[in-house]
Amino acid sequence: MGDVRLSARGLSAFGSLRAEDEPWLAECFVPPTEFALMAEASSIIVFGPPGSGKSAIRRMLMARAVKPDGSPSHLIVEWQPNPAVWEPSVGFQSVPGQVAHIFDLCADALLHHLARNPDGWTAAPAWTHQMLTWFVQQFLRGDATVRAAHLLEGLPGSSVVADMIREEKGEALLPPGDWRLVAAEFSKSVKRLGLQGVWVFVDGVETWLGDRLEVGAFLNSLWHFLSTLPLFERSDFAYKVFLPSSLYTPLANAAGIDRSRFAPFRISWTESQLLQMARKRVALALGKEMAPEMLCEAPNFMETVRRTGGENPRVWLEVLRPVVAHYLEHGRPATLAEWKRLRRQVPLRLSVDEETGVVIAGGRVIPREALSAGAHRLLVYLYRNAGRVVPLDELYQRGYQKQSNSTDHYYDEGVLYSRLSELRKAIEPDPRDPLYLETFREKGVRLNVTW
Repeated sequence: MGDVRLSARGLSAFGSLRAEDEPWLAECFVPPTEFALMAEASSIIVFGPPGSGKSAIRRMLMARAVKPDGSPSHLIVEWQPNPAVWEPSVGFQSVPGQVAHIFDLCADALLHHLARNPDGWTAAPAWTHQMLTWFVQQFLRGDATVRAAHLLEGLPGSSVVADMIREEKGEALLPPGDWRLVAAEFSKSVKRLGLQGVWVFVDGVETWLGDRLEVGAFLNSLWHFLSTLPLFERSDFAYKVFLPSSLYTPLANAAGIDRSRFAPFRISWTESQLLQMARKRVALALGKEMAPEMLCEAPNFMETVRRTGGENPRVWLEVLRPVVAHYLEHGRPATLAEWKRLRRQVPLRLSVDEETGVVIAGGRVIPREALSAGAHRLLVYLYRNAGRVVPLDELYQRGYQKQSNSTDHYYDEGVLYSRLSELRKAIEPDPRDPLYLETFREKGVRLNVTW
């Protein structure tokens, strides 16, 4: 038991389950099947639902842009599209506003690179100095001295940065509005610093999709950006875009995708890949190799993990987290009785899209056709009333029969319980021990959703 308590990462390996908070991600990363294609010198869009691993893939692609000696192979630019950026006249709602933001971030990333890696600048020809200095002076927004203040002392290239931002602004070398030409000349100059090109990583758009009133305008702006073909014609100035899967259909006919300027990928995981992720994460926590099924003695443990997790890596790890915590504390597998208690610590994620009929239970996607019409009506009604004990007569008449004004207390017990049984088989990780659908004898049914 001592070796367990001296584990490598302990429960922190199952902490926030956010790639941004895991400096040790490379130790347990499992690449998707198409990872090598994503890492090529081309623009891509990766679609995936929350928890599918988009951020982990992004971080590991960024890690690929580092040479064996630790120096960067590409200039990495991170862009989170922001409708509120800068002044409204050139904000996110316009393609020029979006390009202005990207070029600003490119200038900032260049200054950070030169501050830490000045050797390429020293070896570069004079025209490279001139072009990159013009780019910084033209596109870096705000007060350059303030923006670069933390780079102006104590770093190997602090003097290079100081010279660039303090040099007197000369004549325009390129038309700033000719984005294709600017990107071409910028990437060409960046190559003379010893880099292979520019990778612009685009992520974090979920922040702006919570308010339905703003989604339409946001999607319209993003669609127009992805349809501006001159922005995406160079492999040495590539975009690596990560978007929620809900945007796949609205953006599928954007010209950049439709005309193959972007290679689209939809994240999917096989069960063997998900098991490999689980094994690596367990080993990271315990400091030793152990198959996940050895964490618990319950005979249906791994089946419950599979049914809860579906194709979603985060949900798989959420299910494993309480049993890993138990093993770390007690040094032995959880018993069946302990598992029944521990599994109630797993967030009960459930969503029902009333437009498409798609149900997501944990990490499993349940298509509309997997449920009978009556069972689906019951689920929709329970979902609208989640957390409330819905009386059986109300559930039957307003949910099953859709009689919104009925005051009759009659319900067909056989039909109602048959449809509820169908729902349990569809959404419950273990239909014999339900968590989502809680029945109160002769009172009603409550849908439990905790996340």
